[in-house]
Amino acid sequence: MLGAVSGIIAWAQNLPMIGKALVSGALVALFLGILTVLLVVLWTPKIEAPADKAKISFHIYGDARLPTIIEQENIWRYYYFPWIVKHTFKPDGEVTMEGSMIILTFDKPIYVMTLRVSSPDFPLMDFEVRDYTSRTAIILFRQSLPAGNLVIESA
Repeated sequence: MLGAVSGIIAWAQNLPMIGKALVSGALVALFLGILTVLLVVLWTPKIEAPADKAKISFHIYGDARLPTIIEQENIWRYYYFPWIVKHTFKPDGEVTMEGSMIILTFDKPIYVMTLRVSSPDFPLMDFEVRDYTSRTAIILFRQSLPAGNLVIESA
């Protein structure tokens, strides 16, 4: 390629002034075009193929300890938040509400929009999938989770 460019430059030196300007402009345009193509090829983000499913299995201890992961597939990160809210009313006394929240972030996007929550060890209490996208899921349990295994998977 360098030989072809030097040949064009040698040929362009024998041209009149207007020809030299046209050839040098064409070379600059060619250089900028090649540079643009290289930048587009190198910096265009790669589109990831979606994953078939995502799954995570926890062993929950039922106390303040964090759950242990038994199995995970296509899970980049998870957060487990047990929460307790206490509110005191003057005439009625104190009201305590407990629950848990699990936030999942998937490693690769998934496009199956059904999330299955199950447990082989305890009956599931009232829960709600608050948010479910191709990259994240938020599951809210309205009571504290008891000790046992919990499985969350896309179906």
